[in-house]
Amino acid sequence: MERRSWFKKLGLVLLGLVTIGTLGAFRHGGHGGDFMGARLDKMLDSVNATADQRAKIHAIRDQLVQKRKALQATRHDDLKALLAQWDAAKPDSAAIHAKIDARTQAMQSFAHDVADAMVQVHDILTPDQRAKISAKWHQKLGE
Repeated sequence: MERRSWFKKLGLVLLGLVTIGTLGAFRHGGHGGDFMGARLDKMLDSVNATADQRAKIHAIRDQLVQKRKALQATRHDDLKALLAQWDAAKPDSAAIHAKIDARTQAMQSFAHDVADAMVQVHDILTPDQRAKISAKWHQKLGE
């Protein structure tokens, strides 16, 4: 009985961690539900980005937004699957681990997409524009 109680507590903690991680990941506001919209435009304004640079960077942003939406679309089903395990008389540990591993892999894949986008944006901007952005970030970080 004590082991079952411990397993239920662990399951609840895992469910909470997955929920918190999913809700918090890449949720930064912006306009139109776009997690980079207003901030990105403000950043591009601050470095006097050209129309061509803006178009290329907005296309990268749009791809990320679509990938993020696809990841979020599976969140509800993932949580339902974990809750079904929680509600089961005998939760399937392997199924719980597999669901969490799959979600973690999907989130990691998206994080890698964000890293690739960062490199692409870096290459689009001029050295002077990158230096201005870097200075702002160093200031925000208290450096």
